[in-house]
Amino acid sequence: MNKLRPSSILACRSGEPSRGHLIRLGWNSLLAGSFFLLAFLSPMPTQAQDDPPPQAPYVVNAPKYASWVVSYKTKTAAKSKQDAAVDMVAAQTPVRELKKLTVVKADKVRQMISTWSDGTTSEQWIIPGYQLEEQPGRKDIYMSTASSISHSNMTVEDYSKSDFPEFAWLSEKNYSRVDSRNEIKCWKFEGGATFQADTQSPAMAQVMLGMNSGGKKPADAAAASNPEFTKAAWVSVADKLPLAYDDGIRVATYEYRQPPTEPPVLPERFRKVVGEYEKSQSDLAQKYRMPR
Repeated sequence: MNKLRPSSILACRSGEPSRGHLIRLGWNSLLAGSFFLLAFLSPMPTQAQDDPPPQAPYVVNAPKYASWVVSYKTKTAAKSKQDAAVDMVAAQTPVRELKKLTVVKADKVRQMISTWSDGTTSEQWIIPGYQLEEQPGRKDIYMSTASSISHSNMTVEDYSKSDFPEFAWLSEKNYSRVDSRNEIKCWKFEGGATFQADTQSPAMAQVMLGMNSGGKKPADAAAASNPEFTKAAWVSVADKLPLAYDDGIRVATYEYRQPPTEPPVLPERFRKVVGEYEKSQSDLAQKYRMPR
């Protein structure tokens, strides 16, 4: 009979592991480390796999009957002493900036009411064949025909192709990432200089109106000559409707409301302008009609 060595008896009595037990522990540790290493090196799900990039069209039109409000907030930035001095001089003149744009769309009729920082409001209407707009602070009404708008007038937005022409610059190249805005999942796009490739910005017509109203030079005019101003846009993943637009100077947020049940009624002062124009066109056609 083999006798146990005193050292083995002592080891067993002291609770120390045997040699075989140590070998099993070593193999278990090695296997656990291998599984951990494989899990670490395995490719993790990427944003591209979980959230595929958007496909064109990147923004769609609002429903046939819809209503939304665009709120504008001017961004603040550090200014140089020279800029501050210019602002002191400009402060002597009244300031008029666009604060809110309320839009009601009913089939081919669109009413847009602009609310300005000095409390005044102005209206813009789109009806079949015409686009009418009044100056803020005044009641002068300017009318454009559909054909003249299609030939690119920088002071008038062209809504014939899109309800949101300010987002026409979106493309696959300037898609940035999936983002969240007001707890809504959205796509974020980032572009280049604000006014170099986008002369018809969302409030470009309003900017021109502000310049004509006797107010100080709008902040947008500064962005036009400063390449550091870049633009960004956020579009809802769920329905491809705009959520926000940042032109580097001002942030516009879009809030959608209950749609109208019937088209808004064109005010008399606008109907008068259209009637006078159509009468003048009829008179010219009668005057120069060729005899048969």
